[in-house]
Amino acid sequence: MDSGNCSGTVVDDSPASSPSSSPSPDGRHRDLHRARTLQNGGLGGRGRPAAANAARERSRVQTLRTAFLELQRTLPSVPPDTKLSKLDVLILATTYIAHLTRTLTKQTEALHSLKGEGYLHPVVYFGILQEYYNSHRNKNHAH
Repeated sequence: MDSGNCSGTVVDDSPASSPSSSPSPDGRHRDLHRARTLQNGGLGGRGRPAAANAARERSRVQTLRTAFLELQRTLPSVPPDTKLSKLDVLILATTYIAHLTRTLTKQTEALHSLKGEGYLHPVVYFGILQEYYNSHRNKNHAH
């Protein structure tokens, strides 16, 4: 994630770690590394950016946890206060969604099959009969 930062290697500047007091190629390398480390946000990128990243991560984890708890609450087959893993919640949710999809598909197919065979709903049938009787009765009263 920190593609611009150094590896975070800490350089020891104590006298015991220094091979000699004269500048050497290793010494120049150490100075260059120290300058890059300080330029890229301190040792290992720690400090304010790390604190902000940690706060963002805590917020993200809390939001995710809240979403999983809400999803678990919407599942009808899970009693309240049941402890489930995130994987269990996802499995139960996908199973429930698949069940609802199958139920909806069956009901839609049944509705289309009834309409396709010329089935007339009783309320519609009664309405047509009522209109027929009313029109027939009006003709009889006119005579």
